[in-house]
Amino acid sequence: MVFQAEWRQKRNTTLTNITFPYTTFRKGQRELASAAYKTLRTKQELFVEAPTGVGKTISTLFPTLKALGENHADRLFYLTAKTITRQAAEDALATLAAEGAKIKSITITAKDKISFPEEQESAPENNPYAIGYYDRVNEGVWDILHHENQITRPIIEAYAKKHTLSPFELSLDVSLFCDVIIADYNYLFDPTVYLRRFFEDNNESYYFLVDEAHNLVNRSREMYSADIKRNTFESALKSFPKNSKKILKSLRDIDNEFASIEEIAQQNGWTFHHQKAPAETLNKLLLRFSGLAKEWLAANPENQNQEEILNLYFEVLHFLKISDFYDDTYESTIEIIGDNIKIRQFCMAPAHFLNNMLHNAKASLLFSASLTPLPYYQEVLGGDQEALRYRLPSPFPAKNQQVFIASYIQTTYKKRGDSYHSIAQAIADAVYTKKGNYLVFFPSYKYLDDCYEIFRQRFPDINVVLQDTQMNEQEREDFLAKFVENPKQSLVGFCVLGGIFSEGIDLKGTRLIGSIVVGVGLPQKNHEQELIKDYFNAKEGQGFEYAYQLPGMNKVLQAAGRVIRDANDKGIVLLLDQRFTSNIYRSLFPSHWQNIEICHTPEQLKQGLKTFWQEFD
Repeated sequence: MVFQAEWRQKRNTTLTNITFPYTTFRKGQRELASAAYKTLRTKQELFVEAPTGVGKTISTLFPTLKALGENHADRLFYLTAKTITRQAAEDALATLAAEGAKIKSITITAKDKISFPEEQESAPENNPYAIGYYDRVNEGVWDILHHENQITRPIIEAYAKKHTLSPFELSLDVSLFCDVIIADYNYLFDPTVYLRRFFEDNNESYYFLVDEAHNLVNRSREMYSADIKRNTFESALKSFPKNSKKILKSLRDIDNEFASIEEIAQQNGWTFHHQKAPAETLNKLLLRFSGLAKEWLAANPENQNQEEILNLYFEVLHFLKISDFYDDTYESTIEIIGDNIKIRQFCMAPAHFLNNMLHNAKASLLFSASLTPLPYYQEVLGGDQEALRYRLPSPFPAKNQQVFIASYIQTTYKKRGDSYHSIAQAIADAVYTKKGNYLVFFPSYKYLDDCYEIFRQRFPDINVVLQDTQMNEQEREDFLAKFVENPKQSLVGFCVLGGIFSEGIDLKGTRLIGSIVVGVGLPQKNHEQELIKDYFNAKEGQGFEYAYQLPGMNKVLQAAGRVIRDANDKGIVLLLDQRFTSNIYRSLFPSHWQNIEICHTPEQLKQGLKTFWQEFD
């Protein structure tokens, strides 16, 4: 406590005196920083759409740290979904530290990513980093706090090795002494893994900064949903010895409940069913099993099936935990999948749960390059009715980007088969007009593969690289490394809309000069999207918009945003779908899309492309 009090005094002194780390503000940067500071001081929520180039990270961190230095809050949480945005936060803090700011920050890395190989290979009782952890942790925490300020993953791993401590547990213990905590969304919003040490019975005050907030919509639905499958219990039944009568009976009761459901499904001829009511009978059986499993695990630590039963026990606990939240925003779904049955508690609208978590903060800033329309995101992300909304213009010259809409191409499911050749030709027209690197985004891998085959047959002279369904970190880096500055030959990347390359990548300059989007990005029609549609139709008559149109358009905007990353970048956005010409989609276009040309024929597109690039040749 003495250390923390002394450190905060030093922190506050430096943060009070620090100035903005750059000699000039970018366009929109001062406005964003000012709006953020006023929001924090007045204890409100702010939803911000700030286009690429504004510098969202430093423009939100700097005013938040100034408010922290004035003792208006104790610490801040910078929450994000992707590694690249966590890195941006670390870089901004390093810049401020170089200017004299004394800030202790820590990046929390997921346990499965930061654990040492020896931990993963050892049983808990044999794990050298866990045995005697509490005998060594105080020395490890003291060491790191007295020698480090910016505590990133490599730093945590180094000190964990030095003191033989679990790196994940060490990061959590060190976080109690840090001013800034950079972490994934789930450490605040997920009801099963959120950081209880900060958000339960704590008298501190916090600021929340939620980066790339559009990603939180789908992530939060998953956080507040849970499913359970019959085959996991069937497998467990085979694992227990016959003398474990109580737990075996509990497992048989659960299996019998699944069997009853299967019988009803067969009688009524369905493979999917949904209902408003929770699966109360199953929940009671699972509750009984969880109690018996807890006793069995404690009594049989050496049993060869310990790990399997432990995993099942945690799965059941998670399902039961989510059942505690079950209300009118939920549906219970039952799906027959071959010989298996899946029962899911599906949360269609977790906004009120997000709202409860946001109230753990004194003030919150939620921001992204694409939060259109802002009222929609304020609603689905749990913003208070009186929350503030702010949209900034792009800081880049509008003349550097041209948006083309190919109205002669239709990509609806029924017309998809007729579109392959037109799409291939449009891509080739862009490439032949201007040599360079392009990314093309398709709504599905099937569509991508079909168009790729046509494209390769018709234009074998153009180099193409494909996004694979499963790509590890190295494969992703290798893919992006192919997009070089000032390429001698054109390169076209075929990617999936909403995938790993449609947001969070930064190909500046001539590494990318065109983004081509096929279709309007509608999520694939499935049972859950239909439930979301029905829920919002009943609530406010906007089911299609909330379930399909707005999430789809966000993916389009993210993909299109890969092109102009810097003030000197120049490039095109090519939208291949007639639907983009409709007023409903045009109303969702960002304000910085000032140069838009609707092309009714391939010839018109070719001429438009030629005219745009001639301006810069």
